[in-house]
Amino acid sequence: NEKVKGGFHIIVAIADVAHYVKEGTPLDKEAFVRGNSVYFPGFVIPMLPEELSNDLCSLRPHEDRPTMVAHMWIDADGKLKKYKFTRAVIHSHARLTYNQVQEALNGDIPDVVKPVMETTIAPLFMAYKALLKNRSKRGALDLDVPETVIMMDDTGEITKIDKRSRFESHQLIEEMMVLANVAAASELQTKGAPCLYRIHPEPSELKMEALKLSFKDFGLKFGGDVSPLAIQNTLKNARDENKDALYMTVLRSLEQARYDPENVGHFGLALERYAHFTSPIRRYSDLVVHRSLINSLKLSGYKQIDKPKNLIKVADHLCITERRAQKAEWEVKDRLTVRYYSEFVGKQFKARITTLTKFGMFLAIDDGAAEGMMPYRFMNDDHYIYNEQKNSLTGKRTKRVIKVGHNMVIKLIE
Repeated sequence: NEKVKGGFHIIVAIADVAHYVKEGTPLDKEAFVRGNSVYFPGFVIPMLPEELSNDLCSLRPHEDRPTMVAHMWIDADGKLKKYKFTRAVIHSHARLTYNQVQEALNGDIPDVVKPVMETTIAPLFMAYKALLKNRSKRGALDLDVPETVIMMDDTGEITKIDKRSRFESHQLIEEMMVLANVAAASELQTKGAPCLYRIHPEPSELKMEALKLSFKDFGLKFGGDVSPLAIQNTLKNARDENKDALYMTVLRSLEQARYDPENVGHFGLALERYAHFTSPIRRYSDLVVHRSLINSLKLSGYKQIDKPKNLIKVADHLCITERRAQKAEWEVKDRLTVRYYSEFVGKQFKARITTLTKFGMFLAIDDGAAEGMMPYRFMNDDHYIYNEQKNSLTGKRTKRVIKVGHNMVIKLIE
């Protein structure tokens, strides 16, 4: 990354998986069947063999590696002005962790970061700030729902369930990846080349009406047309203690993102075009995009790569493998969480209501590390009536009103 007149030149280098995984080979066919890597606490089922994912396609420091490179130029306001894709061999000078970069950004520069601080990290951080400006202007949704992390020891026993910290160093890399994904989609669309877009359709009118009612419940006024910017601006006015519940409410109102050869844009990121380019080691969709870029731009070695075909079937299959992986990951996390909390039966927890239904409420305990359901019949201080329109409970005798986001003390009984 470097500062240039009027903005920044950003280079994102991604492992050139197409160099190793040739179309139609057994390796390629198996990667397609898997569709993506699946991540469980403590282990991974990789899309590609570990010789590739952990070695040849891993950008190790002080070693040469073949890469697909996105050169991108942005202005001072973070707008993408031009881009160029090449195949290249890179020689990495350092492998830095998010923690090390975060320490450097905080002013306490670790020794390993010092040689690259002025040449790379400082201008990269300035470019990130420009990209944040652009993100804010277009109104991309920032639903910072903390991710649960399950810590395990060598024997597979759970030692701790915690929330993953989200540093500015994480967000910095996320913004660079988003920019590269936009450049890849833009390049293929401009060339009229086949592309697997990552689309996120606008929410339905019905879901938006329900969301407006939810905002109203939290004392928030939502006006004007439905857009990511309008939703983001409304969320800014929410009280801190309600934000987690509101983020989940917004997430449930949105459509699912998916792969499609037809572009309709990405609602959540407020982008006109978007594709997955940055993770070909763990997502087959990105490998398809790499191959199309190599083919359409006639990059070195393009004669060995066919034009992507049957993209509708490819997109449908990859959507299925993605959902399958997601369900498996959720189920394993749920099972491990249940096993962990089985030792705490009878204990009281502080909890926050995440969802109200006709028959009971869902509550997140320990700041959302686990969620459980409580039927209304267990609330014995009054008889509560559920109002679907207002999405609230009202005590018949006490007239106490209970809504999503309210705190309660609950006991784990099963």
